[in-house]
Amino acid sequence: IVLVTTVILLWPVYKESWLEFKKDPITNVGYVLIYVVVLIVINIVLSLIIMLITGLDNSANQLAIEEMFFKYPFYVSFSAVVFAPIVEEGIFRGGFFRWFSSKNMIQAYVISSFLFGFLHVYESVFTGNFLDIAFVIVYGGMGVVFANLYHRTDQMISGILLHALYNGISIMLLMML
Repeated sequence: IVLVTTVILLWPVYKESWLEFKKDPITNVGYVLIYVVVLIVINIVLSLIIMLITGLDNSANQLAIEEMFFKYPFYVSFSAVVFAPIVEEGIFRGGFFRWFSSKNMIQAYVISSFLFGFLHVYESVFTGNFLDIAFVIVYGGMGVVFANLYHRTDQMISGILLHALYNGISIMLLMML
């Protein structure tokens, strides 16, 4: 329901992004491949910093995904590689970043990235797992990378592909466990 609703509500943005993506697909795919490396490096560096500060080696969100993956591999794979990229890029880049960038580019980066990060740790607020909230920095840093790709390419299809590729790599690594 969330996927369908997001696509319906943001259809003009998805369509515009697709048309923009098609103008230079080779360059856009090239950006995706470069940015996936940047995204992995950012994730590793920020995760190491959070691990040194908090002693936690993974976010509660990541641990939950790993646990669910071994019970429901198809559901988690679909959620990570299709659902999350389409919905999250639509909401955070096609919605928040796009809207705030028309007013102030710094606000667009900060707000869309923070909200993206917070989406991935908000449950920790309710469970009292306050150390885990530090992972908002990791997910927020990833949000900055997604926002930068959106800003650079002026369309979110590349962001959807980047998000799907990054999550797909993560799923493949889980399969190797």
